Amino acid sequence: MGQMEFIADLDGQRVFWRTESANDYDRDFSAGRRYGRQLVESIRTRQATPFILAEVIAAFPDQLSPIERGFLSEVGYALLAA
Repeated sequence: MGQMEFIADLDGQRVFWRTESANDYDRDFSAGRRYGRQLVESIRTRQATPFILAEVIAAFPDQLSPIERGFLSEVGYALLAA
C-alpha cells in the first residue's frame, strides 16, 4: 500500500483512520487535505485499491473535524479533476 500516514498497524490490526488534532482549524484542515492527496496518489499509482476509501470513511468519527473535512474536500476535488 502506498505511503499514507493516516493508516497504521497497531497490535496486528490495521487502523484506517489514525489522526491527531493540532487544535488549530487551518492546520487540521491542511493535514486532512494532505491525507486526501496521499490516498488519491496511492490509488492513482495502483499502490492501493479504490475500495480503501470506504474503509477510511467507515473509520471516521461520528462528528467530523477539520481533518476529515479537509480529507473529503481533497478527494472531492480529485474526483472533479478526473
